[in-house]
Amino acid sequence: MERFYIQDATLMGYGFRRTQIDEDATRRYVCFEMQIDSVSTITVTYTYQFNDNGLWFLTTSRIELIADGIEVPTRACSLDDLNQLYRLLSGKELEEVHHD
Repeated sequence: MERFYIQDATLMGYGFRRTQIDEDATRRYVCFEMQIDSVSTITVTYTYQFNDNGLWFLTTSRIELIADGIEVPTRACSLDDLNQLYRLLSGKELEEVHHD
């Protein structure tokens, strides 16, 4: 599986919200989600592993569609792919959210 990374600020700038950070001694999971409609959500999840040098490094990245409680993995791995998935589901383009 290809690893990718979209900056947290970029995801949140497009309306994703950080929903989960789970951590144990060796792993950290960070999840962002955007609700599309009453049954569909796009999630972006990053898994980090703690290495012997005392640093976290990215091990897996995943963008999934959750529809009616079913998780559907996608091959999306960039902001452009994320926009295409969003367009397919909503009929709209991702737009930056301006927080005042």
